[in-house]
Amino acid sequence: MRRLPPISAVSTFPVTGVVGTASIVLTLAFWTHRDVDVLLPRSDSWPFQPWQLLTNIFFHVDVFHLVFNLYWFYHFGTLVEKVFGPVRFLGMVLLFAVGSSAAEYAFLRAGIGLSGVGYGLFGFIWIMSRRDSRFADAIDLRTIQVFIVWFVLCIVLTAMHVWMVANIAHGAGMVLGLLLAECVSKRTRRVAVGVGIGSLVVLLALLATVGREYVNFTDDAAFALDRQGYFALTSGRNEEAAALFRRSIDAGTPNQEFAWRSLGIAEQRQGHVPEALKAYRR
Repeated sequence: MRRLPPISAVSTFPVTGVVGTASIVLTLAFWTHRDVDVLLPRSDSWPFQPWQLLTNIFFHVDVFHLVFNLYWFYHFGTLVEKVFGPVRFLGMVLLFAVGSSAAEYAFLRAGIGLSGVGYGLFGFIWIMSRRDSRFADAIDLRTIQVFIVWFVLCIVLTAMHVWMVANIAHGAGMVLGLLLAECVSKRTRRVAVGVGIGSLVVLLALLATVGREYVNFTDDAAFALDRQGYFALTSGRNEEAAALFRRSIDAGTPNQEFAWRSLGIAEQRQGHVPEALKAYRR
């Protein structure tokens, strides 16, 4: 397995260096309770602040989370950036970050950390190590075992409510990495696989927005609809507010009283008295 380049050489890997530095700085700001809310994903922020699907990768829960992710990002990132250059590597980071974040947010809650990107790079290098001599010494059997065992262990720990981990982000990142390696290494399949990757990312983005209320396994989707309905109601967009609160109620919002009362207000403002009375009674 290849030796890591010294930290003193990080200036030759600009994307790796900037992402790593941003992760340290923003994580420390997060730990010391600085105001970084605009960069942190919340159930009520997307799609109002879509950049959070990218900026969430810079934040980490604890020291182990930060060190583990930074080590593997540096290990894989320096090699990929050396081979493909900073521009293409930046594109890969964006792909893995947005794709894995959208997948996690669509089905569960917004996650944080570089794990999705790390698993994307792992999947990419795993395939490339068998097909491209430049990656021949990039990964060994032990590293593969570590990533697979860690993936399974995180799922178990999450299911037992011991440690909540963004497992869907891990899986989505790795799938995107495997597909990207297939696209890069197989010229005859490049167009087809490239279209598949693009379609997958678009699908995840749609599921994280308009489709979230139908695929999400938590009450976050309904809560987000409540927030959107509230913003529409306070802005005088009563028809839109009524539609949002109906969707929230159908999605099983935990705040039923708020949703029904707000629906009544929206209907009353539109002159729909019977509908408003029905909502108020509920």
